[in-house]
Amino acid sequence: MAKENYLLSRQHDYFNLSFLPLVIFTNIYLVQNLNSMSIWYYCVVFGSYMISDITWIYFYPHSVASPNIISLHHGLCIIGILTLPCVDISFIRWVALGGLTEVNTFLLIVKRSLRHHMFLEIAFLISWCVFRLIIAPLVFVNLFWLLFYFPNNILHYFIFIEALFFNLLNIKWTHDLIKKYKQKKDNEYHRL
Repeated sequence: MAKENYLLSRQHDYFNLSFLPLVIFTNIYLVQNLNSMSIWYYCVVFGSYMISDITWIYFYPHSVASPNIISLHHGLCIIGILTLPCVDISFIRWVALGGLTEVNTFLLIVKRSLRHHMFLEIAFLISWCVFRLIIAPLVFVNLFWLLFYFPNNILHYFIFIEALFFNLLNIKWTHDLIKKYKQKKDNEYHRL
């Protein structure tokens, strides 16, 4: 069973490594070219990725560490993607900027696939700080301020609540990451 879970996890990683560059490119494109065609393209690409990934996790939950959290995250993303054409365009650029967190996800998977590469470890940690600890809160704060300018669309509140949820997840995952590195450092210290 453990070997089967490992193989499923590796297949899931390969799927992510092949799809995430397109998702990242789409986020960058949308941030730079905000128009109805780029929004449609973004919804199709990011939506396809999220639906494919949540389907994989549904059938193979042991292929990821936290299937329930990831499924909830992806489910909220799918709902958010469906609402994008109905929100003010100023919200969409911030959503796409927040979606660049997938750069960090991509580096996590590459790092996991190619173990013991210090460059990948450093790139992963830098991207973690940039995307999860700087850009994600920045997106959240800007979405909050946009609510004052566009208070009449209920979907704006949904996107704001999504951003809050993603930031709370980032706090939890940052805590877990620090705990993991501290434990690794303690284990190295006790081996001396």
